[in-house]
Formats: sequence, C-alpha cells, structure tokens
Amino acid sequence: MILISPRQLLGVRPARRVQVVLSLLLFASSGYAQTSAPAMQGSQPLEQRIGHTDPAKANHLTAVHDGPGALDYRPLLGLTSLDTNLIFFHRGVILPKSGIGQHFHNKCEEMFVILDGEAEFTIDGHTSLIKGPVGVPDVMGHAHAIYNPTDKPIQWLNINVGLSKTYDAFNLGDPRQDAKLDPIPQFMTMHLDRALLKTVEHMGGGTGPVQYRRALPPSVFSSVWSYVGPEGQPCRFHRDGAFCNRI
Repeated sequence: MILISPRQLLGVRPARRVQVVLSLLLFASSGYAQTSAPAMQGSQPLEQRIGHTDPAKANHLTAVHDGPGALDYRPLLGLTSLDTNLIFFHRGVILPKSGIGQHFHNKCEEMFVILDGEAEFTIDGHTSLIKGPVGVPDVMGHAHAIYNPTDKPIQWLNINVGLSKTYDAFNLGDPRQDAKLDPIPQFMTMHLDRALLKTVEHMGGGTGPVQYRRALPPSVFSSVWSYVGPEGQPCRFHRDGAFCNRI
C-alpha cells in the first residue's frame, strides 16, 4: 500500500486541490511473462517506496511523442517499484498550448488523467474537449494523445501497465493541435465525480466508513490492469488523513 497525501498529489493550494485516489490493482497473471524486468525492490522499507511530488525535481521535456510545447513531470513509481507489470506512474503538469502527440502502444496500456482545467483528449483520431478531473484509458493497439488548449497549466497523471515490463510506443507525428472536436467523446472516459461515491464500511479491514466507487471495470482493459477505483474520502484508520492507493 502506498500513501500519498492530497497536498503531495496535487502540488497546488489546499483550497483548490482535488481529492483523488487511484486504486490500481495490477494483478500479475502467470500467463504473462515479466520479460526485461529489473530486480524488484519489495524488500526496501516502506518509506523508501513512497512516491512524492516535488516540482523542483520535475523533468522539462519538449515534443513528447511529437507533441507541441512542453511538459514538466517526473515518475512517482517506476519499473522496479512493484513486482506486477506496472511500468510507470508519472505526475506532472501540461503547460499551456502543450501536449503529447498521438501515438500507439501495442504491448502496454496507458491512461492520462487531468486533475483540474480541461484538455483535448484523442483516441484513434477522435478528439473531444473534456473538463477535469477526468481520465481516459488507452487500450492496447489504439492511438491516443492529449493537448492543453488553455492559457493555464493542467495538473496531470499518466499510468502505464504492460503485458511485461517492456514499454513500447509508435509515434504518428501528429501533434493534434486545432483538431476537429466531437461534442460527445467517441471513446471511454472516467469522470471523477464525488456525488457518485458510495459508503463502504470497514473497507479492506479498516475502521469506520470510506467513500468509494469503481470507475473502470476489468472489461475495459486488455492487459493485466484489473480495474480503477479512483475516488475516496480519507481513510479514518490513517491518522494523518492520507489517502489509500492500492497497487
């Protein structure tokens, strides 16, 4: 279990932060070989395996997958963080008029999540402007992109899970600027709406109630990514009010 406080997760003022839990159960099926996997670090103490958001340590990258502008981000979890097929969990900011160009993944699946603002999400050449907080999964063998058309930075997450520990990508050279917008997204979306939460007592053997919803079921994914249950209230059995991120 990895604990990330709301303040660390968003890196913005408390009054504006969006309280989000990404519960990503990544079951390593015996049917999938974890090739090219480095040695795992499960023996490390818990405090050394917690991912912290630190904007000062972010990488400034331009032309990500041939996309426009720049992103500032860094990995919170990487190849060696878990013994499942999680490849990475990135946390960062998509700068104004910037984004990630359209590209394919054929051996892994990925999901872009924005925690505020709005962004143009693309799946297989279909683009829609969607307000955050929201996530859009990209299933293996499909192309995706994201673009921030606004004048403000967007708080952003990127989660990648593979058939193995090997990452793959095929760029299309398409920045998706000025793309035609579909008023209704022609792809799956994950809206983070606290009004849809349901009370669960003693979740995971804990004390007291939590608010929870499973936003994406296993049928969404083709990899060993099992499901996403993204939203919740603070777990009362954690004294500091941190959120539970089960991976």
